[in-house]
Amino acid sequence: MNDSSSSRIEAPEPIGDAMSLLLLLLILGDTLFVGIHVASKLLPGIESELYSLKTDRGYGEFYQYTKLLWAGALLLLIAVRRHSATALCWGLLMLFLLADDALWLHERYGASLAETLGLPAIGGLQAADLGELVYAGGITAVLAVGVLFCWRYDNPLWRRLSISLCVCYGILGAFGMGLDSLDELIPAIAGPFISTLEDVGEMFAVSLMVWVAMVFASGQLPWMAMFERRPPED
Repeated sequence: MNDSSSSRIEAPEPIGDAMSLLLLLLILGDTLFVGIHVASKLLPGIESELYSLKTDRGYGEFYQYTKLLWAGALLLLIAVRRHSATALCWGLLMLFLLADDALWLHERYGASLAETLGLPAIGGLQAADLGELVYAGGITAVLAVGVLFCWRYDNPLWRRLSISLCVCYGILGAFGMGLDSLDELIPAIAGPFISTLEDVGEMFAVSLMVWVAMVFASGQLPWMAMFERRPPED
């Protein structure tokens, strides 16, 4: 009789932590689209505007839409399965960012705010650019109110989620709005570099958001248990 144990297939050794591999894959995806963008500017024969990170609804933009959808879906899943109001707030924000980017809401409402408020042009900044900053500030204020309200009632685990996503959101804002405004003020010779850096920073920030959402959705952090609410000891 054959020894069944001799034909048993053994699982291979893991090549790395699953969450670390996910982050690596997200960054590789970002790097791919950045490389395509740079190549389209430098190499002849591939000058399609769809390869540019600056093109609305280009290939790089659709990759961003996909990542925002992933982050929003994961956070809403956490909200439903773990009854977390904090995850609900952040999940809705991810979906709003997706709609804002895909439907050009900040451009539309930024221009409307500039006209309504009578905002002036300052230096190289147009009135519409200031309107976009006001629009972004308003959205951030609404987010802050929601997060602070949830902070009071959620346990330390979801507070850690908020801290992590606040860092990612801050990075996204610094590149998306800060460098965008700086791009309007600096000399034209440095403009293309700043403009590309803005898009690269936005891509990496959204990838971090997806990674944070997946980490908390999967619960695969060694330190996660220490943030869980425990019943008081007798």
